[in-house]
Order: sequence, then C-alpha cells, then structure tokens
Amino acid sequence: MNWTENSNDASAMKDLDVGDVSAVVGIYPLASELIVFKANGRIYKIANEPEDWNVTLVGTDSDFIARDAMTNLGEDVVYFSRQGLRSLQTTETYGNFKSQEIGEAMNPEMKKDTGAPWLFKSQRTHQLFVNPNNGPVIYVYHYQLGAFTKWIFPKPIQTIAEGTEKTLVGCGKELFELSSSNHTDVVAGTETKIHQRIVSAILGDLNVMTLYRSHLIIDSEDAGTAKLTVNDVSWDWNWTKEKQREEFKTQIRADKMTFTFETDDIIVWHLWAAVIVQQYVTMTSEGTSSGRGSSWSKGSSWGQGTFDGSVSDSDGSPYG
Repeated sequence: MNWTENSNDASAMKDLDVGDVSAVVGIYPLASELIVFKANGRIYKIANEPEDWNVTLVGTDSDFIARDAMTNLGEDVVYFSRQGLRSLQTTETYGNFKSQEIGEAMNPEMKKDTGAPWLFKSQRTHQLFVNPNNGPVIYVYHYQLGAFTKWIFPKPIQTIAEGTEKTLVGCGKELFELSSSNHTDVVAGTETKIHQRIVSAILGDLNVMTLYRSHLIIDSEDAGTAKLTVNDVSWDWNWTKEKQREEFKTQIRADKMTFTFETDDIIVWHLWAAVIVQQYVTMTSEGTSSGRGSSWSKGSSWGQGTFDGSVSDSDGSPYG
C-alpha cells in the first residue's frame, strides 16, 4: 500500500523541524501547549494550532529520564531527572518557564539509583508518589506542605492506581489497598507491623547547644510505645489512651542535633517542641586603667522550636 500526504489537509501528518536532531523522549500536554523533552536535555514549548505552530526553547540540561516520570502540579510540569525531582514552572512573564529543583530534602537520596523511574499523582490526597528505580521504596511528596514521607515495601512496587474510593498498589503479582486504618502489611502470607520513622532536619549552630526540654504531642486510639532519639541518645515513651502528651528533661549537648521518632503503633503526629539553650563566649573591648584592653565575656540565649524551626525566643530562663 502506498501512502500519500495532502499538505492542504489539516488532519494530515505534519513535519515540525526546529533544527534539533536529538530524539524526543517525552511530551506532556499543559493547557493549550505541549512541553517536549529531548534526549540532549533541551525542553521546548509548542503553542498554537498545527497550521501556525510556534516553538520556543524554554530549558536546557533537563536530565530527563523517562515519560513515565512526568506529570503536572497545577500549571507546572514536574519530572524526575538524574538530579532528582524537578519542575518546569511558569513565570510572571507570559509564556516563559523556569526549571528548578523541588525535592531538595530528598533528592540526594532519590538520585542514587534512577533506573526506570515513575511518578503517580494522587488528586484526592494531594500527594505525588516517586519511585526512582521501580523498586520497593516510594517517596511521597506532600506538595501542599512541601514535605516528604518515605515508604518502604517488602517487594518492588510497579504501579499505583487511584479510584473514587480506593487506592491500589501493585506489588509483584499481588494487589494491595492503601488505607490509613491498616495496622499491618501482609505480603506473601507474612504479616508485619507498619513501622513509622519521623526524622527532623538537622538543627545546627556555631555554638554548642543544650537540649533541656522536649514536649511531644500525638493522637492515638490506643496506648503505645515510641523510641525517641536525639543524635545517639535514645529513650522510650509509653503513652496511654488517656494521656498522649509528655515532657522530657535532658542535658544533651551538641552543635548539631537530629530528632527521630519511631513507633509501630498508629498515630496522628502533632509536634515535638524542643527547648534549646545556647552557650557562647565573645571577646569585647573594655576600658582598663590605661584606657585600653579587651576581655572575654560569657552569654547565653534560648529558644523553643519544633521540627519546622524556631517558634519563640525569650530573654528569660528555660529552667523556670
């Protein structure tokens, strides 16, 4: 059979030559435009109707990997690259875009293995699921909060699908339902508890800090146990059904601190508020009998903060 093309037919094949011979590795529709990713790292925007196409170069060095690893968050195209999670964002200038990193907190870990990545966006829960290598670890980006959760499954996860009421996960030849009421995972007949591990960002200062107090609040339907860790110091918290907030006094000293909360029980996380005391010395100029001189003076400051950063400061004392 011989094919013939009629250039006057609007439905006929169109040849769009932009002088870039690199292969097209991904195309994503965004509103009335097409975003095209090329193998050489360039990103193009195609606008208007086929009879009047307009092609604009909007990005370079994308490190784009696969068409399964792109979606949109509002008016932005989000994709997983060899450098981690990135987005192509619209700017205030009409029709312009800028590419930037959006997974700064987890990109160093996610980009270690980027074989066969895929993304899935959950409209109902406002989450973006990232699997960098079609493996057993899913990084969940809560894009309205700008925070990540890391889910570790017993086996590689191939796909996630969302219906009107249920979210299903494909794990090998088995299909599972995601639910906040699940207490355990059952894979290949083996039941295991769902372990939760919440880790703060590193809190650092040029001066040595002392963690004096910790205030923790959770919600749980039952009594439970958690392991609390600050750097290499750990202790247990056993809460009851009636009392699910607690204060702990410590004397942990360091110039960097990381807070970790671990439990196998189902909880709703609220906060870990920390009272930090900072000790410092400064060299100040002070008058002497000769009119010159200097000396060291001591000082201290303290503040209360949560995993999200400082929330209050005071000139008083944290020991009161």
